[in-house]
Amino acid sequence: MTNPPFQSVNMKSQIISNVLDILTGVLTALITFAIMSYFSINWGFLLMTPFPIILGFLRGKNSKESLIIKVALMNILYFLLVFAIMNGVYHLLIIFAAAIFGTALGIYIRREHSISKFRALLSLVLYYIIVFFVFWGLPSYFDLTMWRKQSIVAPEYKLLSQEKDTLSSSDYTNKVVVMDFWGTWCRPCIEEFPEMEKAYKNYKGNKEVAFFIVNSNMNGDNFDKTMKFINRNSYDLPFVFDIERITADKFDVTSLPTVIIIDKKGIIRYKHYGYQESSNFNKKLCGYIDELLEEK
Repeated sequence: MTNPPFQSVNMKSQIISNVLDILTGVLTALITFAIMSYFSINWGFLLMTPFPIILGFLRGKNSKESLIIKVALMNILYFLLVFAIMNGVYHLLIIFAAAIFGTALGIYIRREHSISKFRALLSLVLYYIIVFFVFWGLPSYFDLTMWRKQSIVAPEYKLLSQEKDTLSSSDYTNKVVVMDFWGTWCRPCIEEFPEMEKAYKNYKGNKEVAFFIVNSNMNGDNFDKTMKFINRNSYDLPFVFDIERITADKFDVTSLPTVIIIDKKGIIRYKHYGYQESSNFNKKLCGYIDELLEEK
């Protein structure tokens, strides 16, 4: 028994609609990550929020389609992209939440505006009131979420200097050690360098503090490529190398940049994951170093 022609047409139309929803989600993701790569986190967040709403509005005209299923389809690949890219930086979930609610809002407005323009407009206004609160609060949020207190014995490590001398952890006992894992391809790492440079210069003459700006040999980096990067730039930072990525693995570095602060007794006390522009980064970093210097 064959399906009536109109059922086949409806099924085909539904499949096409689902595919378009998924492709629209991919477009939203690409737009979002393009914006986030060129702007600070709070401005990037603010600028990306209209796109899920617009695309949800464009794709939300069929009121017979389930809102939940449509929102899921329009964000399923976006969701996968977020988890593929964030590499342990779980605070990027706030961007995914904005995409989910923005898409749902766009669909809702498309379906409601012909019935009640007031409700549609009110929903949009309330959404952007929340967005502006998040916009102003994001830097403080990241300050809170990126730093992690720890109390773990630091593993032994060996690093390579620019002159190819071996630097061993045993040579840095009774010192506060700051390790900043980075990559030449990592934009947030490079954006962090001026703040790290300020901290390094602040303690440059202090024999109780050691800084290591560790190239982690990830994603195609090697000694020669990294040296070319260093020579092209004029950073006043103590760059070193983790040639075989052994040290990064020992310290469980899963995302870049990662800053680790080790106290005088060889205990990992603080970790900082990722980097977003914030006036508090240098203040907190130096505050933690000073705190550890005062300890006996």
